[in-house]
Amino acid sequence: MITRFNLMSLVVLLVSCGGVGWWISHRIEQLVLNRVGYTTSLFAGSVVAPVVEATDAGYADSAGADLSTLLDPAGFGPEIVAYKIWGNDGDIRFSSDPDEVGKRYEMDDGLLTAWDGRVHTEITDLDRPEHVGQRPFADHLLEIYTPVRRPRSGEITAVLEFYLRVSEFEDELRAARVQSWGIAAVVVAAIYGLLITLVRRGNRTILLQSVQLEAQVQEYRDLLAENIRLSRRLRSAADGATTLNEEYLRRVAADLHDGPAQDIGYAILTVDTPGRSAEMKELLERTLQEIRNISTGLRMPDLESLTLADVIQRAVTVHESRTGCTVAVESSDLPDDVTTAARITIFRVLQESLSNAYRHGEDCAPRVTARCDDDSVYLEIADSGPGIGSRPTETGRERLRLGLAVMKERVELMNGTLRIERNTPRGTRIVVEIPQSSVMEERREAD
Repeated sequence: MITRFNLMSLVVLLVSCGGVGWWISHRIEQLVLNRVGYTTSLFAGSVVAPVVEATDAGYADSAGADLSTLLDPAGFGPEIVAYKIWGNDGDIRFSSDPDEVGKRYEMDDGLLTAWDGRVHTEITDLDRPEHVGQRPFADHLLEIYTPVRRPRSGEITAVLEFYLRVSEFEDELRAARVQSWGIAAVVVAAIYGLLITLVRRGNRTILLQSVQLEAQVQEYRDLLAENIRLSRRLRSAADGATTLNEEYLRRVAADLHDGPAQDIGYAILTVDTPGRSAEMKELLERTLQEIRNISTGLRMPDLESLTLADVIQRAVTVHESRTGCTVAVESSDLPDDVTTAARITIFRVLQESLSNAYRHGEDCAPRVTARCDDDSVYLEIADSGPGIGSRPTETGRERLRLGLAVMKERVELMNGTLRIERNTPRGTRIVVEIPQSSVMEERREAD
């Protein structure tokens, strides 16, 4: 990874160095060209302009001779090989080559720039028609256009064009390029060295932190495994507590049925109080029926071989047989293999909720909805009674609170939640949500 980063950073720095070096060289070239151009412009303004002004009146011969003497390339040295003075119609007024005087050419960008009052400098390949006379001197020349102004008014009266050899100019540019590229190379090398040093230090820090992080991750894994083990132990304890509770309820149901129910039945057969026998008999019969109902409610039916959908239907069937009310059931995507604790919990929650709806909600048509998604099993029991806050007696309130507390405790033992909400427009809705991990059999979790 570090090697790849070093290579990529080197490539980026080299490309950047190339771009910066090219830009610096280009700027140096432009500055040198501008310097030469403005030097020529000063010369044209101070020396050439008065002579050109004197020739405006009919191209005076004496002034033309003075201009030829003044602009003789031999007087400037070997760098200047030719000159031209242009009129505003693209005609050549004066030239170091007499054959060019009076000729007219289409004005190029450099000539137009000069007539706009700006100096134009470029290296030309002598490929335009007006360059025929300069081609014997070299393959390319430095071409300078500079405006010639009247000394007093500043009006541009002509454009002076010089052709200079570029050998000395190119030597100067070459030296500037070497210097600029050398500076850029040194800067890039320094940046690259500093970057490599920082990356190596950062890599050592990252490796050290990676080792520490791996140790922390392993510690967290161990803690997670321990939490899973403790969670399974807690679930096993909850299953055992639920099973023991149901065994206790079974014994209570058997004791009620075999003891008080048998005694009261025997009393009905033997009691013969004059004048109150009918009332006594009716009272005992109601008491017997209530005890038997309690016994039936306490006794857990055999749920071991039932699916979750069958458990729900069994609780609904038991309630309908006891109360004569009809319960609407809607279920979908429920798992088949669930734990015994899950069967018992859902059965008891349904049993208590439906009983509350019958006793306190004044509703003989409760609705049960059960479904399952990828995460949880959902159970909802809704009625359309007066609502959970409207209860007739203190005894009824205490009994309701006790039943709800037992339901909530059962659900929380399964790591689930139980919510009691007001239904719309009236009534009560109990919503139960239990994670699938607490409902499914242990062998599925292992898979």
